[in-house]
Amino acid sequence: MKAESNANRPARSVNVRTHEQRVQFYASLLNSLPQGCVMISGYGHYCINRSGQVFGCRTGGGGLRDWTLLKQTFCPNPTSRIGYGQWQAYLRSTGEKYPKHFSVSVLVLETFRGLRPAKHFDCCHNDGNHHNNNLDNLRWDTKKSNLADAIRQGRVRRGENHYMVQRMKKRSLTDH
Repeated sequence: MKAESNANRPARSVNVRTHEQRVQFYASLLNSLPQGCVMISGYGHYCINRSGQVFGCRTGGGGLRDWTLLKQTFCPNPTSRIGYGQWQAYLRSTGEKYPKHFSVSVLVLETFRGLRPAKHFDCCHNDGNHHNNNLDNLRWDTKKSNLADAIRQGRVRRGENHYMVQRMKKRSLTDH
């Protein structure tokens, strides 16, 4: 009985593109990229330039819309997997319900210099400024080297500048 009722229904109109249509669509997407941008691997509707600006392109009705600069958010959470003080962008691949957040500096390195060489490598900022996501300022390096850079640049508090020493000094002054 159920099969008969399904047979009487009209066929659904599904927007299915042929292979040639998909190839033509992505070719037009590549031709319309903002100047100096490269597509982000695995995320076909997003591109990034060497200075860390991420662009997204919405499509609708089978047509192509303009590329727009995506809003980047600052990650203030020290326990985040992105990293404390890093700029992040939200990207959604085709078919994903929710977007994922990515460190902009890691996106720049992965897009222009290739994937992370090994799991223990970090995205390092040469000048120590996490807001500067320019490709010339970024490199893959070990955690040990990144910490050595931070010490050399004075971003790690040691000795008298350590927060626990400062806290103990304040306690000793208030106890008397």
